[in-house]
Amino acid sequence: MRRSDWLFVFVLAMTVAAVGGGLWLSDSESDRARRSLGTEPTVAEGVQIGGPFVLVDQNGTAVTDKDLVGHWSLIYFGYTFCPDVCPITLTILTQTIEALGPQGDKVTPMFITVDPKRDTVDELRAYAEHFHPRMRFLTGTDEQVTQMTRAYKIFRAIREETPNDPDYFVDHTSLVYLVGPDGKYVTYFAHNTPTAEMAARLRRLL
Repeated sequence: MRRSDWLFVFVLAMTVAAVGGGLWLSDSESDRARRSLGTEPTVAEGVQIGGPFVLVDQNGTAVTDKDLVGHWSLIYFGYTFCPDVCPITLTILTQTIEALGPQGDKVTPMFITVDPKRDTVDELRAYAEHFHPRMRFLTGTDEQVTQMTRAYKIFRAIREETPNDPDYFVDHTSLVYLVGPDGKYVTYFAHNTPTAEMAARLRRLL
């Protein structure tokens, strides 16, 4: 079975299963949103999340930090060859946007690769077909991706079973960041947050 076919079956199975079943910020929209969440998880005070970046999406269009302004963003870092956590999380994001109904139009889901060597624009374009049509999949040079992972405090490390293994795994932080319409970090979700819970928390903000 080709990887793309396997992924389609995997995502379909996850969808069926789901249906069956402090960062200090200025007094901005993101700050008010974070306060409204009360005891929701935050990053330790004084830790800066986010910063300038330049990447390209699955259509080859340049994307920068300025493109985060004007809408809410759900940002997840992963890679297309990830066998489990990444496709599960992207399926949850897809279902969350759908569960929000018209309010979902205010939220842009984004996937940032931690594996730019294999995750080319063409690879991301094929991968994107399995998830929400408005989800943006970003890649770039290793230097560009490193700049963004550092800005968002994302750990990533290649884990090879053998030297020069083409089927290597990438260990990485698995969180979903919520960024406000002013482009600033608000809060995060664990990668396995249920769709209903994520949608409920977002409705309180949108």
